[in-house]
Amino acid sequence: MKDSYISGGYWKVTRNGKVHGVHRLLWEEAYGTIPDGYIIDHIDRNPMNNELSNLRCIPKGANKANTVSSRELPKGVYSRFAKRKGVTVYYGDIRMGGKKETHAPTNNLKEVVEWAKSTHSRMLKETYGISNV
Repeated sequence: MKDSYISGGYWKVTRNGKVHGVHRLLWEEAYGTIPDGYIIDHIDRNPMNNELSNLRCIPKGANKANTVSSRELPKGVYSRFAKRKGVTVYYGDIRMGGKKETHAPTNNLKEVVEWAKSTHSRMLKETYGISNV
């Protein structure tokens, strides 16, 4: 697109003095107006991939639930040092759409990560009717 540039990882374009996300313009051109409370999500989480097959219109809450964290541990996995045992323990906590699920503390990080991934996917599907990629 003419006069496009990258800002915050997204392709942007200025039209009539107003900045627009290219992914939003492409979606609206193909499917019409984006409903209030909805956003255009990049399914593969790559904001540079604006292929229509990679875009979907979803509720804002679903988009927030499907983001990737910049934390060292995966989303929904937390750690703390257990002083009495002298080890780091990991636990899970996922909240979505007013629901909460937890995984008891354990020293098995892999177990909690697998639980978090499957629980997050299931809750995303149950709460918003979408699956993450």
